[in-house]
Amino acid sequence: MKKFLIKAVIFSIPFVLWVTIVVVIDPFNYFNAAPLITDNVKLINAKPLNQLMFNMIEITDNPGGNLIIGDSRSNHIKTDHIEKITGEDYFLLNSNALKLNEAFELYWKHIRSDGVLALHISNRHINLKPVARGLARILKKETILIKNRKNSSWGIKKSTWVLFSSNPVFMKKA
Repeated sequence: MKKFLIKAVIFSIPFVLWVTIVVVIDPFNYFNAAPLITDNVKLINAKPLNQLMFNMIEITDNPGGNLIIGDSRSNHIKTDHIEKITGEDYFLLNSNALKLNEAFELYWKHIRSDGVLALHISNRHINLKPVARGLARILKKETILIKNRKNSSWGIKKSTWVLFSSNPVFMKKA
């Protein structure tokens, strides 16, 4: 029995060390247990490893505002231009590996009830307008279709967006 306990302790050492390192370093600010590394260092080093997880933790820690969601192509969106035009804060959230309906349900749990969610639906091969209409029906949100022309000075490419919201004031303004 003594040999078994010794082997079990030796076997568990790597797992205990791994868990300790993850909790102490906490690259995604998930535990917030031991702030030994600054958030800026974590942002620079951890975000490229798992951008979606880092963004979801950031949204969970700081709920509110409006979300712009899309795939990896939406990394190039300049939210400061959108914020200048609307006067509201926007958070850019994108992923390559997230089911759309699950993502929408998760996003609406973390943004204001009167917030706006922007979905990029530009696609040369698939018409995504029916998908957006179906999501709006499921989520009980109103939608506005936005078609952008190319504007090189603002860094805008030709694109199509759907805005989802329950905010009647915003929907009238748009």
